[in-house]
Amino acid sequence: MSASKNRIAWLSSTLLLVPLMQFSRVPPAAIAGQAPQSEVVVEGEEGTLSEEDVRQVFDQVIEAWTTPNPDLLVDVYAEDGEFVLPGEVFSGKDAIRELATAYTADHEIAVDLKRVVVVGNFAFAEWVWNDTDKASGETSQFDEAVVVDFEDGKVKRWREYIDADTPKNR
Repeated sequence: MSASKNRIAWLSSTLLLVPLMQFSRVPPAAIAGQAPQSEVVVEGEEGTLSEEDVRQVFDQVIEAWTTPNPDLLVDVYAEDGEFVLPGEVFSGKDAIRELATAYTADHEIAVDLKRVVVVGNFAFAEWVWNDTDKASGETSQFDEAVVVDFEDGKVKRWREYIDADTPKNR
């Protein structure tokens, strides 16, 4: 199995790659051109999620995957929250914790957050996910788009769109 498909194949042997989505709800000015590292753009009504709240969630998720600490990861989720990868849905904190525990047991992970855009109670992010299989030493890199729905300050639904092909062509 090639290293570039390592993360995806680990989750499902029949998984299909989904290209990075377009952010059609985000004003074009918010995504046009090159964004500085870890830019956070806030659009929407007053009283919705603050830039600091959203940034804290992403920082906590990154820390949870990279340290690893599955309990820190599930802390950001609502009780009935969902973590969605292409072809897979993990519903509830127990399922998400089980996935994170198993994946981090087999992989060293690094995440480079590139951009976060907040629109009301939704957040969109781009990051580069790098992982190394602990047994084989194979490395993988993915460009990912993340779409997060928040409810009462917790993640209701976290969806990742994974592009394994683009990093190979850099």
